[in-house]
Amino acid sequence: MLHRTGVASQRAARHGSKSVAGGKAWRAKDKKRWLIFAAILLAAAAALPAKGVIETTTTRVNRGDGPTHQPVETIASLRVMPNTRVLRPADAEETAEAWAMALEQTGAPVALALSRQNVAVFPKADPDWKDTIRLGAYIVKQAEGDPDAVVIATGSEVGLALAAAEKAAGKKVRVVSMPSRELFESQPAAIRYAIVPPGARVIVCEAGVRSGWERWAKPEDILSIERFGESGPAAKVAEHLGMTPDALLKIINR
Repeated sequence: MLHRTGVASQRAARHGSKSVAGGKAWRAKDKKRWLIFAAILLAAAAALPAKGVIETTTTRVNRGDGPTHQPVETIASLRVMPNTRVLRPADAEETAEAWAMALEQTGAPVALALSRQNVAVFPKADPDWKDTIRLGAYIVKQAEGDPDAVVIATGSEVGLALAAAEKAAGKKVRVVSMPSRELFESQPAAIRYAIVPPGARVIVCEAGVRSGWERWAKPEDILSIERFGESGPAAKVAEHLGMTPDALLKIINR
């Protein structure tokens, strides 16, 4: 189904449509995943501005589907595809801006990775975050003075990072939402350093494989999931896999 959606979006874009979008839940069990990636790859190679809305629940499916429905490697796979923009917004406000960013994108496909789980809207420390997010990342929670740690998170894990930062007594923790890692990495050093200071201890939190995050943090400072999940309620599965505020807090306090 996702392959057919991708092909249809490509055809519409090739025939002149400027805003073409398709959507589908992405599951690890897709036997035709190579066809899905082929559709995205062709759009990227042909510089077609197709948009794909993908539900990537990773391990928080919240039902009995188990590992077959928990694509922990999908986002990493899309990020390494040339001329492809990946956007993973953290709440409803970010999602609205991410969709606007997708519509503004020309000459490349956009994968908008959303979550099925309930995600609360959180306050943003950056008053101009709607502009800054277009750089790929922005500061959600500011620390007084130089931060002891900068926590980079994406998607629903931004809320997790904020919860952990609130518990980090005696620590100055800056939380950064990075909906598009590759977009942020393409910015000039001055912009990147303003959000993630050089020399600062960086911690990363994402409910997926760590591939690609090693540029930003040491392996021991990355809270990731290097395996498929389990069947069960989302909160219990997250606790079982160590994707919780307390697990992130242990890394912050290390």
